[in-house]
Amino acid sequence: MKNDSTGGAPPPAAVCPVVHFDHHSPEHALDPWAVYRQMRDTCPVIESDAYGGFKVVTSYKNVTAVAQDWATFSSAHDADGTGNGYGGVTIPSAPLRSIPVETDPPEHTRYRRLLTPLFTQAEVDRRRARIEEIAQHFVDQVIEAGACDLVNDIAVPTPAAFTLDLLGIPVERWERYAVPMHQIVYAPQDTPEYAEAVEGTAWILEDVARELAARRAGGGEGDDLLSHLLRVEIDGARLEEQTILEIAWLVIVGGLDNTASLLANAFLWLYQNPHQRERLRGDDELTESAFDEFLRYFTVTQALSRTATKDTAIEGYPIRAGERVFIVWAAANRDPEFFDRPEEVVLERSPNRHVGFGWGPHRCIGALVAKEMFRTALQAVLTRMPDYTIDESQVRSYPSVGIACGFIGMPATFTPGARRSPLSANTVQLSHNGVV
Repeated sequence: MKNDSTGGAPPPAAVCPVVHFDHHSPEHALDPWAVYRQMRDTCPVIESDAYGGFKVVTSYKNVTAVAQDWATFSSAHDADGTGNGYGGVTIPSAPLRSIPVETDPPEHTRYRRLLTPLFTQAEVDRRRARIEEIAQHFVDQVIEAGACDLVNDIAVPTPAAFTLDLLGIPVERWERYAVPMHQIVYAPQDTPEYAEAVEGTAWILEDVARELAARRAGGGEGDDLLSHLLRVEIDGARLEEQTILEIAWLVIVGGLDNTASLLANAFLWLYQNPHQRERLRGDDELTESAFDEFLRYFTVTQALSRTATKDTAIEGYPIRAGERVFIVWAAANRDPEFFDRPEEVVLERSPNRHVGFGWGPHRCIGALVAKEMFRTALQAVLTRMPDYTIDESQVRSYPSVGIACGFIGMPATFTPGARRSPLSANTVQLSHNGVV
């Protein structure tokens, strides 16, 4: 990206083509990749007339340049309207700010420093046995039946339960968290399902607040994330409750839906490519590279937005101060100028500098945890139900990919197997009644 904000005026011919691009529409969800290819081939910057208007960038070089230039393209979310008016990282803006992803340095740096110790490789290694225990538990719930829904019985509950475990919330509540968090992603806003999801997310925030109150009363000495956030300080001051809720919200959003959507996409692709499924089974090293390749190819979080802090330009195309800029990770991840064979899944692709976790200072802090959850849940399925068959006629994908590219349901059958040992007595038992 060429930033012309300190140079001369952009050339008069640099006019962005205006299109009606609505990333939340069901029409877009039918084949978003074709839309991204067309925009990438048309112009470096497209202007959409949806949601009050915004600019769209799709090439790898421009997406990564915008993402790392936080001074010019802000992630800040002025949720209450008392600050700079910036809209955060979604279009349209979310009602609740997510911390730290919707802050800029130096504020972002302070929050990131507080959270980093809980998302290191050492911390993932410490929690690996618990992740394995949870994944095997959910396979146990269906293994004797020889049939399940790979989304609702495996892909959704496994990361949901572990995310609650990480937060320090009793994991038997996973369903109360998972149902609304998925419905709010895919349900159209004028439906009863969306209204139910809004009610459910309100309950989630109330539940987190109750957990915080209980920890304060008990001294907050636990090793979970909520207890950690109650103890830490920035410039000598403890975090306000609203700030803790906004951090917890981001962990819940990222932990519940993104990993679940990636697992579901992988389950379907591996069913359609049985030779690759056999290659992956039992191979942890290949699964690690496959995780990055699936994240590149499917890009479950397809795009995020920024707000221009000043007049600037991208390859000569003007961006005005205050304009929203939509950076399409999914388009960048299939840019033929950067990736060889971008429309193919190459499990062992290396190097793989995908932007499925974002780019720059806001790259996903939970990447290592997400990889371990994915690896564990995927291998649990591949090793214990290796011959699973998906009824593709009954597969239901999200009707909107504006927030995530995932699935509502994915019925499968397989050769029944035996249950393994239940969760150890010193851990909380998980309930399981299905998700949707």
